[in-house]
Amino acid sequence: MNLFKTTLLATVVAAAGFAGTAMAASPLTDTFEVRIEIQETCEVLIASDIVFDATIPEPGTVEQEGEIAVECTNGTAYSLSLNEGASGNRHMAGPSSQEIAYELYQDSARTPVWGTDADNKHVTGEGEGLGSAYRIVHDVYAVAPLVGNEEPGDYSDVATATLTF
Repeated sequence: MNLFKTTLLATVVAAAGFAGTAMAASPLTDTFEVRIEIQETCEVLIASDIVFDATIPEPGTVEQEGEIAVECTNGTAYSLSLNEGASGNRHMAGPSSQEIAYELYQDSARTPVWGTDADNKHVTGEGEGLGSAYRIVHDVYAVAPLVGNEEPGDYSDVATATLTF
């Protein structure tokens, strides 16, 4: 009789467990997360050469423009600086060790001089996104004074744009 009671009790408990599972509310739900991390980035897309027009060496100044195009993720603050060129003092080297000085400016009024982060003469901005629709173009205005006795030939220097974000 005890065996019968034990077997009957085990059957009832097992059936209750199955019935409890079968009687659970329908539908069953659970949650999960969907996410992505957007990383902060910037890139210099274009740093165009600044090529002054061929000229005769008359006293005065010659002017020319170039541009630097950047893209940064939306909301990313950046600074864009220009060094003193490979010459170290913004001078274009020419024939017979002659040099022609030049300066780079941030705006068409030719003020202020465009320099580095260290001298606080950099340009700052905030990214709007990546892709051509969000490209930010910074014009670079160059001026070279001529004294009138420059030797004929090509004069050049190489400046570096640094984008910090």
